[in-house]
Amino acid sequence: VQSVTQLTNQLNAPSRDVARRTRHRIAVRQKYGLDPSYDPDDEPEIRSTTKGGKKKSSRRH
Repeated sequence: VQSVTQLTNQLNAPSRDVARRTRHRIAVRQKYGLDPSYDPDDEPEIRSTTKGGKKKSSRRH
């Protein structure tokens, strides 16, 4: 027989795949010292200068 607290925890718990991905993300951040607040979209884009040719559209979807 489970207590009310255990049932509440089960209902509020994330799905298995979400919990697994979260644990992996935390472990990788700790292992490699990654900054969770880092956002690659904040970095300035480095534009390469190429002469001629057809250029790709810079529009993002």
